[in-house]
Amino acid sequence: MSRHFRIRRLRLSLIAIVAMLAACSAADEPQPMVVSTDWVAERLNDPRLVLLHVGDREVYDATHLPGARYVDRTILSTPHGDGLMLEMPSASRLKEAFEALGVSDDSRIVLYWSEEWVTRTTRAFLTLDYMGLGERTSIMDGGMQAWIDAGGVLTAEVPTVEPGSLTPRVSDDVLVDIDWVAAHVNDPAVALLDTRNTEFYTGERSGRDMRTGHIPGARTLPFNLVVDEQTLHFKNAEALEALLLAAGAEQGDRVVTYCHIGQQASLVYFVARYLGYEASMYDGSFEEWSADAGRPVETSTGI
Repeated sequence: MSRHFRIRRLRLSLIAIVAMLAACSAADEPQPMVVSTDWVAERLNDPRLVLLHVGDREVYDATHLPGARYVDRTILSTPHGDGLMLEMPSASRLKEAFEALGVSDDSRIVLYWSEEWVTRTTRAFLTLDYMGLGERTSIMDGGMQAWIDAGGVLTAEVPTVEPGSLTPRVSDDVLVDIDWVAAHVNDPAVALLDTRNTEFYTGERSGRDMRTGHIPGARTLPFNLVVDEQTLHFKNAEALEALLLAAGAEQGDRVVTYCHIGQQASLVYFVARYLGYEASMYDGSFEEWSADAGRPVETSTGI
């Protein structure tokens, strides 16, 4: 073997090693929380990609992104009638459900919505974040309609899914409970945000079987303000930051969100995390707080 050939082979081997190390490093890097349709299109053939469709089952059966798996809404909550209307399931139940969708410890997970299922998609993100997979999970901005508008291919083919292998690493700071909220309502470092529509916050209307008003000390930031009403794209970072500042949340604060049952609040939780805030969600939300007659409720006008 010539010296020139040996040097060339060594050079090619070094290039291959560097490429492999770069790929491993990229796989371990946190994913961007919001990704574009182009970003997803470039990675459709990535074997680590787990693409999850959140929406109506009939829509998924008719058309979805290539390779996408359907997220049944029931995996995002405890069984109906067992506890609150929407409540985080146990880690063991979540492990089983997401493994069945092909999620493993090294997966790159992308969620997208069909129709207008934005808040259920962010509830799925919250669930994965709770499981310790937040840094490997993204949401495709604009949902399936954005994919269609960009000329993306759709299919009705349901993929064969290889079960995943998942090690839950529960993040204790993703959710807070009723006692934590009660203990921090006057904490200047905590921004408690009521993400329901304003009429529920003020007390003009009440949610089903709930008292009127809001948790004392909470400020209002309706969930629907953080996405564009027409396109359902997230508003830009500057606009989102302005919304949180107007609601009394400043960088360095811990943002804690709640709503009626813990779904709408997940959208503002996601946005707060996206902007770099330390964030949590009160999972029991106003359903739990209102049902406890010993917890105070107040109304507001002229906000």
